[in-house]
Amino acid sequence: MGCKLEDRSKAGEFDGIRIDPSKLCNGECDVCDYYYETNPKFLKGAIIELEKILKTKKELLKKLEKKVFDMDKMDKILDPIKCPPKFEDEYQCKPEMPRIKQVIVLCTELGMRRGKMVAQGCHVSTLSLLEAISKDRKMVDDWLHNGYKKVALEVQTQDILKLLYEQAKDAGLPCAITVDYGLTQIPAGSTTAMAIGPFYDKDIDKITGNLKLLQ
Repeated sequence: MGCKLEDRSKAGEFDGIRIDPSKLCNGECDVCDYYYETNPKFLKGAIIELEKILKTKKELLKKLEKKVFDMDKMDKILDPIKCPPKFEDEYQCKPEMPRIKQVIVLCTELGMRRGKMVAQGCHVSTLSLLEAISKDRKMVDDWLHNGYKKVALEVQTQDILKLLYEQAKDAGLPCAITVDYGLTQIPAGSTTAMAIGPFYDKDIDKITGNLKLLQ
């Protein structure tokens, strides 16, 4: 069945006639569609809905702007010179830069198990790094940005370990040595490991260049 208002409009009876909303056909004809578009009640409802949508969009925009601001703020706070390198750049040393490394030497005569050896190597590595920072912070930053190369070597006796430490110290290289408390596995006072660097490869190799890799 067609719309009654539409039929009356075609007969020229629409203009000036008060529309009865109960006779509308939900905007399925031109007359009723015109009513929905011009009636203040429906316009007000549409405006309210639009305002809700705009409010939601503004809230989302504020959250997005805050995230962008936080990221930008974080980038400014972080010092790019001291930040760890990106993974893809970690092992790409710049060819024009001198090679830098840290060497960790462990004593095998003590019979330490692997876990103990790793712990002792970590101890002496940290101590030697702190020594290097106090001597040349820029060199340490270069090392950190170019893969922070480490080499683990071995010697058979504690006497050789002590000798290497004295040689590195006399050469002015950043170095450290560890003496165990004797709480686990080995006697107290045992010299377990020593480290040199981070420092320039050519200088470290003069002292440890003939040693074997840790097996």
